[in-house]
Amino acid sequence: MKISTKLTIVFMVISLIPIAVFSTISINTSKKAIKHSIGKSFENLAAEKAGAIANIIEERISETITLAQKSKVINAVREANKLYVNKSEEEIYESIHKADVRWIESKGKDNMAKRLLDNSLSIFLKEYKRSDPAKYGEIFVTDVKGAVLGMSKILSDYYQADEQWWRYTFDERGNTLFIDDRGYDESVRSFVVGVIVPVRYNGKVIGILKINYKINKIFEIVTSGNTGKSDYTFLTRSQGSVIIHSKEGNKVLSDHEKRLSRSKSVGYSENLHRGIKTIMGYSPVSTKIHTRVSVPGERKGISGEKWEPTTWCIFIEMDLDEAFAPIRELKQSLIIISFVIAFFIGMLVVLFVKTLSTPVKRLTEGAVKIAEGELNYRIEVQSKDEIGLLSQAFNEMVVKLRNSIESLKQNEADLELLVRKRTLELQKANELLKKEVSEREQTEIYLMEKKSFIDSLLYSSTEIAIAATDMNFRIIYYNPLAEKIFGYTATEVAGKSVMEMHTKENVEHRRFERAIEIVKKEGVYKYTVEQEREGEIRIIDSRVSGILDKTGNLTGFVLMSMDVTDRKRIENELIKMNKALEESVSKEVESRKQKEELLVQQSKMAVMGEMIGAIAHQWRQPLNALSIMIQDIGDAYDYGELDRKYINNTIRESLKQIDFMSGTIDDFRNFHRPSKDKEVFDTVKAVKSALSLQEAQLKHNDIYITMNSGKGINSRTEGYPNEFKQVILNLTGNAKSAILEAREEGVPGIDKGVILINMYNRKNSIVIEVSNRGKNIPENLMERIFEPYFTTKNREEGTGIGLYMSRIIIENNMFGRLYAENIEGGVKFTIELSLV
Repeated sequence: MKISTKLTIVFMVISLIPIAVFSTISINTSKKAIKHSIGKSFENLAAEKAGAIANIIEERISETITLAQKSKVINAVREANKLYVNKSEEEIYESIHKADVRWIESKGKDNMAKRLLDNSLSIFLKEYKRSDPAKYGEIFVTDVKGAVLGMSKILSDYYQADEQWWRYTFDERGNTLFIDDRGYDESVRSFVVGVIVPVRYNGKVIGILKINYKINKIFEIVTSGNTGKSDYTFLTRSQGSVIIHSKEGNKVLSDHEKRLSRSKSVGYSENLHRGIKTIMGYSPVSTKIHTRVSVPGERKGISGEKWEPTTWCIFIEMDLDEAFAPIRELKQSLIIISFVIAFFIGMLVVLFVKTLSTPVKRLTEGAVKIAEGELNYRIEVQSKDEIGLLSQAFNEMVVKLRNSIESLKQNEADLELLVRKRTLELQKANELLKKEVSEREQTEIYLMEKKSFIDSLLYSSTEIAIAATDMNFRIIYYNPLAEKIFGYTATEVAGKSVMEMHTKENVEHRRFERAIEIVKKEGVYKYTVEQEREGEIRIIDSRVSGILDKTGNLTGFVLMSMDVTDRKRIENELIKMNKALEESVSKEVESRKQKEELLVQQSKMAVMGEMIGAIAHQWRQPLNALSIMIQDIGDAYDYGELDRKYINNTIRESLKQIDFMSGTIDDFRNFHRPSKDKEVFDTVKAVKSALSLQEAQLKHNDIYITMNSGKGINSRTEGYPNEFKQVILNLTGNAKSAILEAREEGVPGIDKGVILINMYNRKNSIVIEVSNRGKNIPENLMERIFEPYFTTKNREEGTGIGLYMSRIIIENNMFGRLYAENIEGGVKFTIELSLV
């Protein structure tokens, strides 16, 4: 590009810059002024409309309070509340709840709803509503329990006290009101705002009055006053939803508008929403309002509605394009003026540049010749200004340049060789340096990350106090818990020596030196100390260990301490409690064992009378036989039959009867000897042995035992055989008593009593069933028969410990099961024991 062209461009740019700057400043200043003017105008208008809306709501509140003070309303509520006198809360609630269910199911068409709609209070409310239908949605009154007393139209439910707005308004002080933003109400086909106030009498709240107002006037305030094409007004909730707006279609708030909806101040702001820039003024409505929020399972208008506080906010908004229309006109005017000025400046610049560029052109041509190698060429410019002096200096420079070129050519070869050599060296050094820098950077990053992680980990420790020192025992780290345990802040100990801190605490230096020696040898030193803090002795567990670098060299020391006072206290208490508990349990077990052994013996003694009767029955026949044989000896002597053979026979038969009687005594003695140790025994043999003691007595009472134990049955178990025999005797004794009692009561079919004993295997158990055909045990007593001292017999016949001890022996001592059940015409007792 020629210098003349460049100069022309430079001068044109320099000339046009002030014009452009002036125009830009003017436009921007005008934009700001217009934006501020429109924003303040919208702000003031929004504040006016917000105030007007607040005034309307306040008027509605005043009207509702006035209506609640009408004697017609107060007297009706007082009369209704009298119905609750002398009734319990349960009765009141049940009555209201039943009425509410009928109301909801019939959708307000039941007789009670119709009666309420036609009572004097409802007629009064309907007339009040008809005075201005465009103003009122619905009006109703409740009593002190929340039941509807009067209404201008049928409501969706009867009971209102389960609603949040009712509970909020029903304040004993009587100065609480509730305003609900209900949105669009299908029942009145309009947007409504409910005003709820208490009905008071003598300063006490006796009921609730609610008026749902249509908000047509608020709509008029919002939609009126738009002057531009794009400006419009809308009313929002602080939750981010739009209530009313002056344009057709749905209005969706931007995130910025949602934030402003929650603002409590008046102002204006710019907004970008869906690619359109706007300016808006906004102002909150001062009235405290609640809006309904959706709750899963709610029944709108009936129950379950939830309300939360909201703030109404009025917005007036306009597109910036329309707002800045005057700026566009100003911009067009400035552009036209700028083009005219630029044309005249351009003409002057061309004339000036032509005068200046002619000697420069000659100088340029000479410089080109010299650049092409004609070092003997001279530039001829005769002017005496700076360009003439430049041409003279240029000629002198050419002479020196020619001399320098010759010298440079001489050194060029040597310099090129040196440069190549040095370049290779630098390349090698550069590669090594890059590698070293890369490794160092990675190491530094790793160390920084590791240090940050460790610092964060140590600082956030809530259980361990941590302090670290360098090799000179200067404290370099001290976490918050250390401040709490040791009583010094990090600022107080930073950089100080451990020995200095020990001197303050009167700790012997030799103790510290010994700890360091152990750490250097073994890697760790542990100790526990007691220290007094705030008048309390605290137990501190500590450990000192070394800090090693990656080569294993010792670089410092770290102390980690933990306050274990509470843990030690709890451990000592637990040790004492466990010891006391063990002693208590041991005493209780020994006492229970002695009681159980005593009850077992008592149970045996309880049946001893029966055993003596059994022995008597066992001995009666042998004694009779001996008596007959003794009498027969005398007869044999009288008749001459007394010879050796007769005497031997008589002696042999007598000894047989005496052996039988002696065996009975042994069986009785063995039965009453307590078993001390568990042993493996045959249950079939044990049952037969027990039955042999009772057989004669049972036969005497015309009662017989049938025992079934299948071939190949496994009947070996582990336990106490004598105690087991006692259980069998208890069960057969109870069966005998039941049969005899049934005979006394005249139960048919049991003249000859039968006790049936079945024994069989079930999985890994031996089952013994003892059944009788006496009579059933009443079902309400079945669970009690195993209780101690409970008996179904007369007090003279039973002690009530037989079945109780039988269960103790089977279940507690032999780990089996004993249970009873009624069968047809009798009872069956079942014993289950594990096989060996």
